Amino acid sequence: MNQRSENRARANSLLRSTAGLVGGLAAVSIAAAPAGLARAQGSAGDDAPAPPLLGGPSTETDANAESATLVELDYAGKLRPLEVRPEVAAIGLLGLSESERAAADEAVAERAALVEQAVFDNLLLLTEIGTAMQTLPPGSGMDALEGSLRERADAGFGSLYKGEQLVDQVEGALPESHRSPYRAIVDEWYAAAVADQQAQGGRAQGRAAAFAAVMRTVIGSEIQSAYQRGSEGRAADFDSFIDRLELAADTEGVVREVVRDWYTRVLSETGSPPTQAHQRELIGMIFDAVPRSERRGLRRKLMQIRSERESSLGSG
Repeated sequence: MNQRSENRARANSLLRSTAGLVGGLAAVSIAAAPAGLARAQGSAGDDAPAPPLLGGPSTETDANAESATLVELDYAGKLRPLEVRPEVAAIGLLGLSESERAAADEAVAERAALVEQAVFDNLLLLTEIGTAMQTLPPGSGMDALEGSLRERADAGFGSLYKGEQLVDQVEGALPESHRSPYRAIVDEWYAAAVADQQAQGGRAQGRAAAFAAVMRTVIGSEIQSAYQRGSEGRAADFDSFIDRLELAADTEGVVREVVRDWYTRVLSETGSPPTQAHQRELIGMIFDAVPRSERRGLRRKLMQIRSERESSLGSG
């Protein structure tokens, strides 16, 4: 395997691993999980009866609360998965006006940006956490990690999964009249998800284990979405940059390959987005890949892009 293939294989392995290493993050959010999920875990212990899968909210809501639910079953009687976190999906069931919805969407967007940044700043750390979690008992959280890994994990992700959570942020952005129905919808889904997980795992699976499994799924989906979103955005940025160089068609193809391999190598070696030093390295690699006859034009375009960027930063 040549160096290029090795770099790609290593990066692909790294990125695939994010799907299976979120267990370490799952338990971090347990202490601050939505109230309904805490109730689903059960203060009465693992032997207490599980909440009914189709049970409605236990709090009083408005007249539409009964029909406002995220809980749907498939033909096999299992809970249908959501495409987004329940805290996000529940917003669409509240009948909000455009201005009311905008405030809630802003809270979701802020959270998404923070998760995406944390993921791309800590890709290798995610892998280390996942590897370590495989050696710990099921349901363990990052608090069970030892030494510097625990400290690094808390520094990288603690702010996301401790303290105020997404459900609290969205609820705080909603009008007062919608807060109780919103919380009830989210709580109901989490309670149903834990009951469904426990039903699939059998009575041998306690609520704590079912609870952790639900959180692994929810947080895993959030992390994967953040990675996909960030990857697409970064790919678009690279495409736009290369388009602006106005290279000959054959040269452009070579440069795209150089940029793609460079980014893969940086990602596989550091687990973090490229630094300015890496970017300077890339410029040198691009010049080496471009025929001498095109280098003067390339230098002119790069100077133009740099000037525009500095002007934009100065005006901001």
